[in-house]
Amino acid sequence: MTRTYYTTIVKKINIHLIEDDEDDIHWLNRIMKKHTDSVNLKIHNNGREALAFLMKELENNAQIDLILLDINMPIMNGYEFLKKIRKIEKLKLIPIVVITSATDQDSFQEAYLCGANSVICKDKIFDSSADLIQLMMDYWLHLSERPRIGWESQSAC
Repeated sequence: MTRTYYTTIVKKINIHLIEDDEDDIHWLNRIMKKHTDSVNLKIHNNGREALAFLMKELENNAQIDLILLDINMPIMNGYEFLKKIRKIEKLKLIPIVVITSATDQDSFQEAYLCGANSVICKDKIFDSSADLIQLMMDYWLHLSERPRIGWESQSAC
């Protein structure tokens, strides 16, 4: 089977990984760096730290392309982070992929209800090849149309 990956990136892609497990951080960082040198991966160990950093990024008009979010973290967990970021007008449209060790449907449902765009079990990505990470990046960063981040919505929705 032939696979085509959209790995030609002209500009740096800014991904924020919100994760407290050092092994998971190392693995995801290694996989992303292996597939492209155009990823600027910023790592935060909990939701509160990430939210504070993202607010500063917003003040500096920095581009935020994707957030990869763990659920079970200290200080501010992933659910709390989702609820807070989805209330901030200029940050609420950032695509957020939850990568969780949870395996129960209730956890997935809660993540979606709190504002996740996608939920992926860590077991599925860690047990599979790195191609799944590349496929996920290709989808969110190249195939899908992303909203403009940092502007005030004028929509009637």
